[in-house]
Amino acid sequence: MDDYRKGMIEYTGRFLRESGFSLSACDLDGLSSFDLIARRENESYVIKVLYNVDPFRIENAIEISRIGKMLGSAVLLIGERAGNGFLEDGIVYFRHSIPIMSTETFHNYVNGEKPLVYAGPGGYYVSLDGKKMQEARSRSRLSIGNVSMSIGTSRRSISLYESGNSATLEVFQKLTRILKEDISRRIDISEYTNTKEDEPEKPEDEFLFDIYTNMIKIGLDMNLIRKAPFNALARDNIKESLFLMGLFEDLAMNRERILAIKNISDLMEKFPLLVSRQDTTKETVGGCSVITAKKLSEISDHDEFLRVVSRTRIHS
Repeated sequence: MDDYRKGMIEYTGRFLRESGFSLSACDLDGLSSFDLIARRENESYVIKVLYNVDPFRIENAIEISRIGKMLGSAVLLIGERAGNGFLEDGIVYFRHSIPIMSTETFHNYVNGEKPLVYAGPGGYYVSLDGKKMQEARSRSRLSIGNVSMSIGTSRRSISLYESGNSATLEVFQKLTRILKEDISRRIDISEYTNTKEDEPEKPEDEFLFDIYTNMIKIGLDMNLIRKAPFNALARDNIKESLFLMGLFEDLAMNRERILAIKNISDLMEKFPLLVSRQDTTKETVGGCSVITAKKLSEISDHDEFLRVVSRTRIHS
């Protein structure tokens, strides 16, 4: 990790702590698709920090989006540059559908100042509150035709704006002058967390494939994670709980990752679970429940799985 990016992560972490967030950092030599997870009551973020956001690839976006979705957290990328220029403060950018903010914009966002403008193809845009716009136009006793003529656009465009379509920044400024009211809808990055039900990735590795198959058989939804302290997230839809899973050949060789799994689980109030390929008599390691791959393969149903995991949790 280069020193400047490390400084950005430390600065962001310090700001979040001072703002009342609890934090779990993920300094695992580039292993992770995210750098920080932060939580303040019901507000939480999964954050990646890059000085230049250009290297952020679609694979990174898919993974951090999947993590955010399963944790119930907003995801974002904090950066300073894109291409040859700096990111402008007060503007939200997007890369592979992930919101991007400058450090200053994120600080303001956390402090309650949500951005108005986002960058899109061809320029800057503002999301409009169609209901507010329609009500403001009615109060001003203006018809759709009056407004369209005043700003030099079609009646259909005005109708679309009143249906909630975004407008260019220039058009928004004209509408505001005419209607004399705030008709914007501020940007809430939690709305941009990927909600698509993507097909879970099936592992090629035999060890991981066996665990994946057994978890599905037991009745849990499982998503593999390539670049995080945890290898998988498993959702129990019956109990509405989530397991952060470490799937390891050797527990002793993964102490740092196990500690990170425990820290993130505690922060987000989820359940840490380690699956060991090697036989072990340990029921917990680092505060995480342990089950061997062999034992997992012998479990036949959902209730038995919960009994086994609950028993190891009691002994932690």
